[in-house]
Amino acid sequence: MRVLPLLCTLLLLLAGCAVSNPGSSAPLPPTVLQWGVIGTTDVPTLDPALASDPVSISVASLVYGGLVRLDPHLRVRPDGARRWTISPDGRTYTFYVRPDLRFPDGRRVTASDFAASLQRAMGPEGASGTAPFYLSLIDHGPDAITVVNPTTLRITISHPAAHFLTELAFPAADVIDPNVISRYGPAWTDHAAGFGPYYVKTWQHSRYLTLVRNPHYFGGRPPLRTISLHFYPAEDQGLAAYRQKRIDVLSGLQPGQTIAKPPAGTRRVPALAMDYLAFNITGGPFARTDVRRAFAAAWSPSLVKQAMGTAAFPAGGFLPSAFGVAVPSWKPKKTPKQYLASVHVSGSTFARVVLIMPHDPYLHALGEALAARWHRDLGVTVTVRRLNAKDYGAVLDERSYGIALVRWGGDYPDTEDFLGTQLGGTSANVTGWSGRRFRNAVALADSYSPQDPRRALLFSRASRYAKGHLPIFPLDEPAVTALIRGTLRHVSLTPLGTIAGEWSRARFTR
Repeated sequence: MRVLPLLCTLLLLLAGCAVSNPGSSAPLPPTVLQWGVIGTTDVPTLDPALASDPVSISVASLVYGGLVRLDPHLRVRPDGARRWTISPDGRTYTFYVRPDLRFPDGRRVTASDFAASLQRAMGPEGASGTAPFYLSLIDHGPDAITVVNPTTLRITISHPAAHFLTELAFPAADVIDPNVISRYGPAWTDHAAGFGPYYVKTWQHSRYLTLVRNPHYFGGRPPLRTISLHFYPAEDQGLAAYRQKRIDVLSGLQPGQTIAKPPAGTRRVPALAMDYLAFNITGGPFARTDVRRAFAAAWSPSLVKQAMGTAAFPAGGFLPSAFGVAVPSWKPKKTPKQYLASVHVSGSTFARVVLIMPHDPYLHALGEALAARWHRDLGVTVTVRRLNAKDYGAVLDERSYGIALVRWGGDYPDTEDFLGTQLGGTSANVTGWSGRRFRNAVALADSYSPQDPRRALLFSRASRYAKGHLPIFPLDEPAVTALIRGTLRHVSLTPLGTIAGEWSRARFTR
């Protein structure tokens, strides 16, 4: 029998020491993933009913599972439910639970566990978290969540809404091992477990979190035995650890945050977010469509690179690209001055035009670049004004502005989330624009089943209608950035800023 040296034995236990295959001189790839998170001293929470930030969501996706999940491209996929059906009226969803779901101790996961976790999240334990939003469509009647049998769960929602499945894919709907809660009480998250690919082994708060693989994971045994998370409050600490190869993944950068001299393994994707110009159409010069067109016609995608560098991608269409519904941006057919001349306005009309925006150095640079372009192409002087969050929100709500630079961040990856809020009948629509054809198309789209191709067609039709009236004009999509070692396969960065993996395949290559 071969005896390993004591030092290597200890390293195997602590950090996955690579040992040669018998008859081979090549070392085995490591089986421990070292993951660093910057900008925090800990995982904010491992209670899925409370998880809302990218760090908590990323780790929750390793520990728990729900009926459905989001893939790295934010598409809804089966998870704990192998399939589902939707009633003709669009209100009742019947989920068929996989028979091979197991908690780490081998106990079977049934429809009752899904029901109990949903009811917990919708109760007092989840009241301060995301459940009141993501599970708000579930009816509040006594039969809204029904266990038909151990492998069948029925959920009734208050009204037809195709985006329900997308909301159900967030951690609020995830299943917690009930034995962990009953055994550990208030400290149960230190031992968090579900039917996900990993569970918590050790959590030394503000130091590290160690996950080990669930031997009964339905997707197959993960090749990575252990995932160890480390916390770096300062960005330079995390970058140093990555460059020194002490960690393999570095996440935690906010949308629009960049890395100077990015190292190998830098990943950038457009966030589920968009920066756009909002025109106040309720009064003043921007109530006229051709005035809005004049200001939009001066725009050039090159301004994004000039002002924001790698912090953003130029908007590729009217909708955020993460939705997968391609609607080209509005394109001018005249010069900016020709649009302005067609409405016969004098220069004094724009004497007090102000572009308001929140405090952000990249947005401020973009605003100044826009103001310079408007002065060059229209002869109009626009004052750029940065406001604190409270004043900015108040000015938008009161519509006491001419132009605003708005950063929208998505709640869930469905087109309805953008169109229904930014241009629908909600307080988030700060422009004052409203169109009956638009509202009807969005409402009808959400009444169809999620896979119905008519949804995308109706969203496209609504977007084109809004685009023609130009109450908003997309500028860019903020970038999210993470570092992932090139030898690590099947692990990726999502537009939510989370780290996702095909954990039954994720591994290091030599």
